Amino acid sequence: MLCTLQVPVIDLRRFFKDEAPLVRPDWLLPQVDTEFLRTFGALRQRPLGGLSGWVGEGIVCRASRAVTFPEGLVSTQFGRQAWRVWGVNKTFFHDGTAVAKLEISYKISRNSPKAASVNNVVSAMLERPVRIPGHADRRELKLGQIGKAIASKFLDASSSKEARARSRPRDLVIAGRPCIFIQHTSRKTGNIPPHAREFILPVEYVETLWGLRQGKAAGIRVFYWRVDFQGQRVPVFYCQHNDAGKVGARNLRIYLSRMWTEIECLAGCLRAISKGTLVVDPRGREAQELQNYINNAIKRIKRLGNNSSKIVGHDIYDIGYAVFETFNEEDLTRLETALNVLEFRRNVIRAVKDMGTGHTPSTVIFTQGVYMAEKNYNFGAGSQLNEIQPGANATISGPDNRTQTQIVNNTLSGLSVELEQLVLDAIQSGKLSRDGIEHQSTKEIVLEAQKSEPSATKILGALGTIEGALSHVSGIGEKINAIADLIKSVL
Repeated sequence: MLCTLQVPVIDLRRFFKDEAPLVRPDWLLPQVDTEFLRTFGALRQRPLGGLSGWVGEGIVCRASRAVTFPEGLVSTQFGRQAWRVWGVNKTFFHDGTAVAKLEISYKISRNSPKAASVNNVVSAMLERPVRIPGHADRRELKLGQIGKAIASKFLDASSSKEARARSRPRDLVIAGRPCIFIQHTSRKTGNIPPHAREFILPVEYVETLWGLRQGKAAGIRVFYWRVDFQGQRVPVFYCQHNDAGKVGARNLRIYLSRMWTEIECLAGCLRAISKGTLVVDPRGREAQELQNYINNAIKRIKRLGNNSSKIVGHDIYDIGYAVFETFNEEDLTRLETALNVLEFRRNVIRAVKDMGTGHTPSTVIFTQGVYMAEKNYNFGAGSQLNEIQPGANATISGPDNRTQTQIVNNTLSGLSVELEQLVLDAIQSGKLSRDGIEHQSTKEIVLEAQKSEPSATKILGALGTIEGALSHVSGIGEKINAIADLIKSVL
């Protein structure tokens, strides 16, 4: 079981005049094994590498000096249960704009065949005593409350000597709500809270949209809930998977942890604008950078939601709307006024509103085994959907697996009959011979397509046989491609 606690850090210095951080380390073009972050550690390559594309995170700061455990961490007693603890890892990541995060992770295993209590694991992690070396506050803290101290330490570590000496606001760098991610290779769920929300990718949705089969989709389940800790609600993601889903679970952990960081950093930035602590000249360079950051942050949250949805379904999109869950009506009103005063572009204001001040998000539930016509349902206070967004609604939509299969079979059968008719027309016009292999192969395609469970291998094989001989006949090539595309994307 891999346990990770993440502390988002919002770095607003690029939006203030004369408050730029040190140019080293260069987070946009980091130099591995050369650059380092003072009082944290050196920049290193991630052992298993990052993810391809913009999300990256292949190079991180090995933050061995960021946090220490005065009681030690590797022990046989963890919380109130007997555990084996090993593989402690601390990393700090910055994207070069306003997004940063500290991650502390370790592996644990219980010395018992019984299922572990996930709630006990979460509580023990949040309550673990730690110290922040090199920080002015030398008190012993709990791991779940280190956000403010880490933000202050990072501000000092990445500022020049002159900047540290002068008086300046401490909210240039602030911490967001922590998040816990647990990755567990097991067939048993570890006493999941009854109010937890489960995200799982429906099999029929995988087959029709992504062209995958059930074996590739099965094996990963994600549960989401929040625990109260010292006045804040800490989100918990519990990912249970089998051995085949290990790579997908790791990718999901990176996607979700980054998405939560983006959410908290965007929320922190918008809160600073709402409170008036972040004010920029509407026509200055800082205003343009601020607008670009907000616009790109919203795009990144949606993109991360899309990447995560390919693993556990589109319901995970609802997490992205947590940007405004700590805002009240007064905060939202002040924010809208401030954005207009700062003369933000209309598309940026519209994008911000869509993240929470506009219509509530719709959750699509794909039914299995029971046909349900499309209909909207509203969920009241206390429902699982309201754990994500107040007033959320769900769209119960069909068709179900049985109906989808019938639709696909009817489409395939219709295309094969149209192909046969084109072949018969070519025979009557003398372009083809009735005794040729092309006519026989076409009849085999029609017969196979009319079965309740057609064989993709047989149909593709027959298409390959006739493709070269019939491609010169008008309309046949397009029909062959249509059948092949349908089979490859569904069957």
